[in-house]
Amino acid sequence: MIVKDIVESGSGPLLSEIHEKIAWIVFNNPQRMNAMSQEMWDNAASLLDKYGSNPEVRAIVLTGAGERAFVAGADISKFETERASAEAMAFI
Repeated sequence: MIVKDIVESGSGPLLSEIHEKIAWIVFNNPQRMNAMSQEMWDNAASLLDKYGSNPEVRAIVLTGAGERAFVAGADISKFETERASAEAMAFI
């Protein structure tokens, strides 16, 4: 299976590969049911732009690593440090 191969050959919270004109983006945080950190959101957006503008890519598949979840939502364990910054508070 392509997802298993991508997960086994890569490291990091977001993995990607093009295989037979299909771009695969794997959310790789199975311990937290692929809860998405800010880094994952940013990287996913960049990858979608990159693959979306590549004429060789015919489809983009988003999937999650592990057996339990695609993406559980935002990684709320980061809220206290990332959302309580001076920049975030100024935005509010």
